[in-house]
Amino acid sequence: MNEFQKHLLGAEYLGYSISSRDLMEITPEANKKITVKRHFLQTSPSSPIGLRSDLVKFSPFPQNLFGYVRTTSWDFDNDRSDLHDLISCIVGITLRHYNISTSLLTVTHEDLGLTKMPAEIYARLLSFERHRLSHFEESDIPSDAIQQVFLGTYFAAFLMDNVFSYTSSHYPIWEQFEDRANKIARFLDKRVISGKQNFMCRKNPDWFWFRSFKSGISIFSFDESTLNNFKAAFEQELSTMQFQGVTRDIIKFNEMGHAICPKKLDRGYATLEFLKDSNYQKPKIIPIENKFFLIGKNHILAIDDECGEESYRKELQQIKLRNDEERRFLFPSPNFVWSVPTNPDRFEKLCKELLQQESHVTRIKRVSSINEGDGGKDLIAEWLFLNPSPNSADSSPYILKNILVQCKAYKNSVGKDRVQDIRDTIDMNNADGYHLIVSSQLTTQLFDYLSILRKRGIQIDWWTRDDLEDRLRKHPDVVDRFLDIVKPT
Repeated sequence: MNEFQKHLLGAEYLGYSISSRDLMEITPEANKKITVKRHFLQTSPSSPIGLRSDLVKFSPFPQNLFGYVRTTSWDFDNDRSDLHDLISCIVGITLRHYNISTSLLTVTHEDLGLTKMPAEIYARLLSFERHRLSHFEESDIPSDAIQQVFLGTYFAAFLMDNVFSYTSSHYPIWEQFEDRANKIARFLDKRVISGKQNFMCRKNPDWFWFRSFKSGISIFSFDESTLNNFKAAFEQELSTMQFQGVTRDIIKFNEMGHAICPKKLDRGYATLEFLKDSNYQKPKIIPIENKFFLIGKNHILAIDDECGEESYRKELQQIKLRNDEERRFLFPSPNFVWSVPTNPDRFEKLCKELLQQESHVTRIKRVSSINEGDGGKDLIAEWLFLNPSPNSADSSPYILKNILVQCKAYKNSVGKDRVQDIRDTIDMNNADGYHLIVSSQLTTQLFDYLSILRKRGIQIDWWTRDDLEDRLRKHPDVVDRFLDIVKPT
């Protein structure tokens, strides 16, 4: 029995119902079909909340873990978008209290070609890429994260049943609340817009839901006792730090950082004030990867915002650049001296080790020796990306891409003449993108060229010396293995 199977036994003991089957064939690489075994973990047989894990059935047996929320027409009549929005948000909030930050990915009816109503939510997928659950192998299973996901998801299902009375009858009564919905639409979007807004009100239990796809804001309205019971479910408050960054507000929950758009945060406060939520001055802020939540006295607001790990990292870079004194205070770290000339073979090995530290890189292969022509590639990295628009409720929220990596150790800035035609290189190697790593900087001409390709939809990225040194500061053990080419001062 492997480690993940032990986790499945623990989940079954907790109360999950578990099944599995060979579901589909996927082709992450050209001309290579892979059979996937999918595990289905339902919090209960009738619950819309579940987890999925796809296992590739050949060595080294990589797999992933993601969440799934969808109700059925057997349980509820009419549009069920409010249920899918609310339930997935409650799961996201609950998991955040278990120190798991998820992305909520919407599958619309339009994505499935079922209707031309983009304002209807068919299902929600929950991804856990920040916790290395988008790709892991038996030799390196993130057990703590898996355990927290299992516990948090199961507790969220408990809260839906016992606090929000999910299993009650839920009588839709939206006609009586159309005027209220129109007032909210005019506040958020200036006017009522067909296909960009949706609302629902249910009786037994009582809640009201409004969603503006234009503004990216969902409003959930409850009686005060329901939200008090929900807040009381989390006895231990998360350790929270918040301060103003350069372009975003930094929020840290138990050492996990997020970067929230201040304009969107202010818009949330203003919305609570419009709703006459008397607790709006001090709402609880809970960020996940692609949303943040404001919990007031009678309302929960879910506001779309890319406020997760990547935004947090970029905002830290902005803070570093803002003031050298702040940098010394917030990011105490060494500077580096590079050998001149830098040995290209050792530099390539350094790049490979740093890439292996990236959470989204699953595998790296060296494809050329230092003494032979590389055809524009030194390494090939299997890189995981998040699928922001899954085209199927059964699809995985992760995409695996082959990225060509070229490493250039030069004293002076690297110009466009040092880089082969990138589009041809990608096509010839049947790759999905290109990543350039240089030991110095890029010339303006090369920077502009790479930026243009990126704007045209080609998967392009690059690291310069600044990016390398930021990663070396995080991984001093790597520095110790390459003191012959780079030394801390």
